Amino acid sequence: MARYHLYLGTYTQKGGTGIEHYAFDSKTGGFALLDATPAPNPSYLCLSPDGQMLYACLEAPLYEGAGGVAAFRRNRDGSLQEVGRKSAGGVAPCHVLVHPSGRTLYAANYGSGSLTQFELEADGNLGRRTVFAHHGHSVNPQRQEGPHAHCAALMPGGRALCVVDLGLDAILRYPLDNVGRITGEPARIPAPDGSGPRHMVFSPEGNRAYVVCELGNRMLTYRVEGEEMTLMDDVSTLPEGFQGFSSCAALRLTADGGRLYATNRFHDTLVQFDVDSQGTPKRVGITPTGGKNPRDCALDPEEGFILCAHQDSDEVTIMKLDPTTGQAALTPTAIGVSMPVAVLFGGKIE
Repeated sequence: MARYHLYLGTYTQKGGTGIEHYAFDSKTGGFALLDATPAPNPSYLCLSPDGQMLYACLEAPLYEGAGGVAAFRRNRDGSLQEVGRKSAGGVAPCHVLVHPSGRTLYAANYGSGSLTQFELEADGNLGRRTVFAHHGHSVNPQRQEGPHAHCAALMPGGRALCVVDLGLDAILRYPLDNVGRITGEPARIPAPDGSGPRHMVFSPEGNRAYVVCELGNRMLTYRVEGEEMTLMDDVSTLPEGFQGFSSCAALRLTADGGRLYATNRFHDTLVQFDVDSQGTPKRVGITPTGGKNPRDCALDPEEGFILCAHQDSDEVTIMKLDPTTGQAALTPTAIGVSMPVAVLFGGKIE
């Protein structure tokens, strides 16, 4: 039996603590609450490359309207100790990521449409901050009246940073130095008008990039050749003929690059794509997630389960994956937690 650390980030306006820490059994899908750490609206979580630190973006107006980023040291038992907190320099931070060097952290600020770079201290705490503002708009006057940075993804090897901006219908690719610091102006990679790109992952080989689009409910595939990215495929995440409202959210790729999973909020489903030998995803299944508004999802480290965090029904459902087909099926149990919006696994429990 292998048990893993599991961290859930929650919105806290209904009384939630902030970050809840569980033990998750990768064989049975069972779980047990270990402890909880107070934090205001930790809407996304990530680990440092060595696993010693956990970082959270705090989607709350803590600093004259701006949100925050918090740094936590992980104790031997997986519990968290906050060691630093700073303004994100932007409104509504919604995504955090650490460079493979462990020297630089990035936060995407949705509300103000900007990217924040933190240089990390030797102990992992937050150091010097630099904010990079995005500019422009796109075709949807309600949702794309200005920039809305939503996710940062590193190109393989950490040679460049791609920031997905829902408000611009674009991916902004920033050049980096060897420790992840931004060194120049970004190149602009377009997404289809009105698609509203939200989250992005790269294939293990680095020759494909996949982007899930919140507004268009689309999965985009880009061919990656050196620093260049070219759109090569665009497919719906929804069933044929669906006419209702839906809004894509999370995107996950299996370790071998063979399968993609994405959540359709309000349609409340998990869509599965199998990736062919050319790196093109084919939609093979759409499964109800068992809750309302699946904001985030994550594969367990052994990829036998996928967990879906439902912001509006206060639960994280546990879906078992068929070992041959990857098809997801709901299990009878769910983790009851107030307004979960982020799911992160954190290594084996000793």
